[in-house]
Parts: sequence; structure tokens; C-alpha cells
Amino acid sequence: MIPRKLTVLLAGAALATLGACTSSVENSQPDVQLAAYAASTNYPSVQSEEAHDIGAILEPNSKIIRVLNFGQQAVNSSEVWLNGTFVYKVDTIPGEGYVSLPESNFYDHSGHPFSDTQSTPTKIELRNGDHLWTLMGPIVQ
Repeated sequence: MIPRKLTVLLAGAALATLGACTSSVENSQPDVQLAAYAASTNYPSVQSEEAHDIGAILEPNSKIIRVLNFGQQAVNSSEVWLNGTFVYKVDTIPGEGYVSLPESNFYDHSGHPFSDTQSTPTKIELRNGDHLWTLMGPIVQ
């Protein structure tokens, strides 16, 4: 459960961030490439740390996950993991910006899309280099 203070902080920061940046939906890769990437990628074996400047907002009606970067530096060449099983490679999350990622772009090691699970992500993590961060949230919008 997310403390109310964190919920208010994330919601306020998200609104401020959304008004000051542009969005990009990263869905240019065909499904076959997404599934192949997931099949060749293993969940990180490093200990997860709490992220302090990256959060997530879920939009259940549109099945979109918005990953928000509250830091000034862009986060490049990373992976977003849902529930420790489904992965999607993200080229860039701009500093003080966000990316919108369709749930249908996340695949597991066997090539199954997250969208087939009919569930909601409960844990969203970001792997960048040798680090794994548990994102703030997710907040359901």
C-alpha cells in the first residue's frame, strides 16, 4: 500500500511534469522483436533499490504505463519490468519528462504479452546498467 503522502507527492509531481514536457509512445518495434527481446533477457539478479526520482502512473482504461523521470538527467538504455516477469526496453526517459508505454509492449521470457494476463502491474522496476530500482507508485489514474 502506498502512503497517502507519497500518493499526493506523486500525483502533484506528475501533473507538474506533464504540463512541462512532451510525451512519446514507444511502440515502434513489431511484436516479434519485443517477444524476442524478452526471451533473450533475464530478470536482473541484483538487489532492487527504492527509486527516489522515477515513478509510475497506471492508466487502466487505456492500458498505458507512464514512467515519470523527476530528475534532470535523462535515463538511457534501460528496461522496465512489470511484476518481475514482463520486460520492455526503453531507449530514453527524458529528464523532467516521461514515456508512455502500452502494456501490450511488455513480454515475458516465453513470449507472452502482459496484456494477456488481464491483471494490473503491482510492482514496476527499472533496470539501468548494473542497477535495479523499484519505481515510486504505481499510482492508478
